[in-house]
Amino acid sequence: MVLAMLGADAAPHGRLTRGHRSLTLKGAVGRALAERGMRVGLEVLYTDDSCYEVCTAIVVTNQARPGRGRVQVADDNTIRWECRVSDPSGERPGISPEEIADAIARALAT
Repeated sequence: MVLAMLGADAAPHGRLTRGHRSLTLKGAVGRALAERGMRVGLEVLYTDDSCYEVCTAIVVTNQARPGRGRVQVADDNTIRWECRVSDPSGERPGISPEEIADAIARALAT
């Protein structure tokens, strides 16, 4: 899904290796995307000082297509895509609504 959102080659590359099986969804997705050339970083979303908990997310970008924005995969297994929508006049760069709809449809089909 993340590869489709970021406009990268989403062709299957085989299953995750055994080394990924002990990771969380976020960790396994991060490793798999990094292996496919995506830039993957870690971001703290919030801290809960009363319960001593931290919620983090991986943040993924496609260096080859930075205009596609970024995708977060969080500890709670949510996926969030942030991108700029272009306007019809072409004055503001970004992704057209049609491209966004296509990326979401392709992501959901995988």
